[in-house]
Amino acid sequence: MRSLPPLPTAKEIPALLIFAEDGTIEMGRLSRFEQLFPRHRSVVIRGSHHFPQVYDSLGVATAIRSWWDEEIAT
Repeated sequence: MRSLPPLPTAKEIPALLIFAEDGTIEMGRLSRFEQLFPRHRSVVIRGSHHFPQVYDSLGVATAIRSWWDEEIAT
């Protein structure tokens, strides 16, 4: 039986970290995620409360598309 190759670790994969900021969420949590994923891009959606995909769907979509084009598709 052929064994599968090992899965990459969090340190080896690119990550897009989209974070909402409205003054109530601890931004220190973002830095913790940045430590977990060294190959990250961080995007903070200002004034988007807890749901950036609802309050700024275009900003989230733009961040995802840009990250995908630059990190994954190349």
